[in-house]
Formats: sequence, structure tokens, C-alpha cells
Amino acid sequence: MTGHSIVTFIDFEKAFDSVKTEIMWLTLQEYGIPRKITQITKILYDGFKCKISHEGNLSDFIEIRNGVRIFSTAVKSALLYACETGKTTNQITRRLQIFVNKRLRRILNIKWTCKITTKELWRTTHQKSIENQIKRRKWNWIGHALRKEVGAIEKTALDWNPQGYRRRGRPKRTWRKTIEDEIRSTRRSWNEVEGIAGDRNAWKLFMDPLCCTRSKRI
Repeated sequence: MTGHSIVTFIDFEKAFDSVKTEIMWLTLQEYGIPRKITQITKILYDGFKCKISHEGNLSDFIEIRNGVRIFSTAVKSALLYACETGKTTNQITRRLQIFVNKRLRRILNIKWTCKITTKELWRTTHQKSIENQIKRRKWNWIGHALRKEVGAIEKTALDWNPQGYRRRGRPKRTWRKTIEDEIRSTRRSWNEVEGIAGDRNAWKLFMDPLCCTRSKRI
């Protein structure tokens, strides 16, 4: 009895090493990034190696100079800078996610004709959704602020209640409003959340389901 077999070869070295770092360093200089920071970033990627694990078997060492690692640390970190204290809308989140997905596909050299789902792309590159990452950063910062001593600027800002009259029309959806809605979804009050923040382990258990979002097809 004869049958057909399909063998797939994946070039992991190219998958994780396809961005030209020389261009990356020049771009950082053009944007006015201090030379000291650029040099530190170069050191992080100098001589970095990894192995691929598949069904309990390890590959030979692959030298990583570019690729996904640089994208995550140099590009995505800039995209999400200060997102924990800024209001984000569904449109902003969607645009960020589309950009990240396109760049990941470009790094892995995935053509538009290849039917690779977003979920498979994230799993291959060890990524989580942008919405999930923004939420986790936000609630990490909130927990950090709530654990500050009384009178700290971060803690005072969380409890600040500006006075005055708002303009006519539909009220704007503020950063604080998104926080209150997310707390309400857990059926807890703000006072309860403040109490949980004092225990780091309890705070992690509180955060995990709150920051877990279903992947959307983008």
C-alpha cells in the first residue's frame, strides 16, 4: 500500500534573523537617540544564540542577530510607550495590531498567499494581542501606584477628582472611566481593588483573568 507524504522544512535561522541591524542603528541615530543607548542596544544582540525545541528535541544553536527579538524590544516597545497611562480606543488598538501583524509576517517572510491565521502567527512568534499587552501594562502600573506610600504623586493621581462643569453633549470616555468599567466587570469595587493591590500574589490572581482577552481576527 502506497501513500503520499508531505515534508515541510522551516528555516528558523531566517525566521529569527532577517532584519538588517545596520539599518536599525542608522535609523536610531537619525531619530536622535543618544549614542550611548544605541551602543547598549547593540551589546544586547551581540553573540546572542538560541535553540528551537520541537517534540522534545533541541536544534543546534542559532545565532540571533536580528528578527523577532529586535522587533519586540526596539520597535514594539516604542509603539506601546506610556500606553499604561493613556486612553486607547478600539480603533487605535486595531491599527497597532494590524501594524504588528504585518511586520511579523514580513520578518518571517510569510507571503499573502500563505494561509497562516493570526493565532498561529502569535504562537510562532510568542506574541500576545496588543489589547492584552496594553491591559497588562496598565494594571501592572495601577498595582505599582496603589502600593505607593500615602501622598505619592502616582497614588494621588488615581484618586484625583477634578471639579467643575463639563460641557454639553455626550461625556468623553476617559482613562479613568475605562478603569472603572473593567473593575465593574469583575464585580468588585475600587476600595476592594485597593486592598488587593497590597498583596502582590493576590494582585496577580486578580490581573490574570482581567487582562485575558480573546484573540480577534485582524
